[in-house]
Amino acid sequence: MFRFRLWFHSKPHQTAPRPPLLGSMKVLIVVDDIDDADQLDDLAIEHHSFGPGSRIILITRDEQVLNIQKLDKKYKAQMMTDEEALELLSWHAFGNHCPDKEYIELATDVVEYCGRLRLALRVVGRLLAKKSKSIWKSTLDKLRNLLHGKIHDTLRLSYDGLSDDHVKGVFLDMSHFFIHWNRRKLLPILDSCSRFCVESEIKTIQDRCLLDINDFETFTMHDLIRDMGREIVRAECAMEPGKRSRLWHHEDVTSVLRDESGTEAIRGLTLELPENSDELPFRTKAFKKMRHLKFLQLNYVKLTGSYHHLSKELRFLCWHGFPLEVIPEDFDLRNLVRIDLRYSKLVRVWEDSDLLPKKLKFLYLDHSRNLTQLPDFSKLPHLEFLSLNGCEGVSWGYHLFAQLKMLQDLNLRDCNITDDAILESLRSLSSLRILRLDGNGFSRLPILSGLSQLEYLYLNHCTNLQAIPELPTSLLTLEANYCTELEIMHDVAEMLELYDLQLKDCRKLKDIPNLDNFLHLRYMETLNMEGCTSLTATLRRTSYGIGGTGEGGCG
Repeated sequence: MFRFRLWFHSKPHQTAPRPPLLGSMKVLIVVDDIDDADQLDDLAIEHHSFGPGSRIILITRDEQVLNIQKLDKKYKAQMMTDEEALELLSWHAFGNHCPDKEYIELATDVVEYCGRLRLALRVVGRLLAKKSKSIWKSTLDKLRNLLHGKIHDTLRLSYDGLSDDHVKGVFLDMSHFFIHWNRRKLLPILDSCSRFCVESEIKTIQDRCLLDINDFETFTMHDLIRDMGREIVRAECAMEPGKRSRLWHHEDVTSVLRDESGTEAIRGLTLELPENSDELPFRTKAFKKMRHLKFLQLNYVKLTGSYHHLSKELRFLCWHGFPLEVIPEDFDLRNLVRIDLRYSKLVRVWEDSDLLPKKLKFLYLDHSRNLTQLPDFSKLPHLEFLSLNGCEGVSWGYHLFAQLKMLQDLNLRDCNITDDAILESLRSLSSLRILRLDGNGFSRLPILSGLSQLEYLYLNHCTNLQAIPELPTSLLTLEANYCTELEIMHDVAEMLELYDLQLKDCRKLKDIPNLDNFLHLRYMETLNMEGCTSLTATLRRTSYGIGGTGEGGCG
């Protein structure tokens, strides 16, 4: 066997000459650090460039390079296990396969910091080799606040390879504010900040292995990649945080707000205080120069002064514990896509004005226990998501639901709804996909069969509910666990999409018409009727015999 190591140097768009003799040989070719498909074109490497049985391996940070090529197989490098990561660190730090006994806890902390990333484990392991425990501790504290230069420089290669400043900006927004966000709830916010749809930018960032999305459509990012993005922004103006584009570090944000040193460079700002913080209020004038501010999170923060100083360009406002009884009428909300005011002191949401959020798609008012009045939903024609979980004091405005023609997701959990008539307005929500009514006191559910888009219905802990009438045939999931007064349920024969039915501890429920026939036609992923002690013998046998039962047993 012969081994060659060859370097090809060619000018752009100039095909590199193939070394002699290789054309007929069985070879293994490894092409590393490819970041542009043109590089492969220049090398003129094809499937049949070499002898039979040859293998060509391409290594790249950019998955799109592989998508352009005709490949036999693609393989994404996998993360190491914790055990493998600890071993790799140990070889570099201790020259052994495991850490010295007195360093085990510190070494485990380093592995957690490095997130099982090989590059980081090698760099940090060599940095800490033959160092005392006190130096390990101080170095780890420093790394948690400032990314090591070599790690930063290597990870930044993928960032620098992003195609343009717009894509880079989306990555920096993600690394500062939107990790662990659901895709469906984030994209409308980012789209509203751009003349373009950001879907392609997100895919480009994923292709560069800077961002991932899990099976639940949630964006994830490695901690060190996140820190790299934050270090890029910190370096924009290391000594004057008010001149940076994004602010997230607690001390930097409080300093900028207290000194009122913010500038128009700031695009996003987040400050989270504990619920009973003794932090003194900031002045709204601190935001006066932040004219381009688009993302603002001020959890449990108090402000004094006129709200007209806040940016008119805001797209996302998150203010848990909002301290006022009503949003001031001089607060310009017109460009907001998402408002999150959970645990607020609101009594009513806003006064009627020309500055209302007519582009709003997501409104969260959960656990605003003083709230008594819902807003005029006719002013929110694009609203898709409304959450009022735990708003027990609302007494006016439910009839306005009929105006929400675009609403897809409605959360009315634990809203103390006892008047059956309140629910009648739900029948007009023609776009509704998800309805959460858990924990309410109504006894009768209206016929919802006209909601042709409804897929998920949650009625858990509705302890006064006596009957479930006809439901939409589009339904996928019905949860009515712990409905202890439930006696009657409508025929399920036509609900051919239903795969998740949960009726745990519905002790008065005797029968579900045609359930046995339904189960012969349809595979149920989950059927839970545990604790349904009044079921007929026939139905009890049917539910025991089903394949794919989630929590069987009928008590």
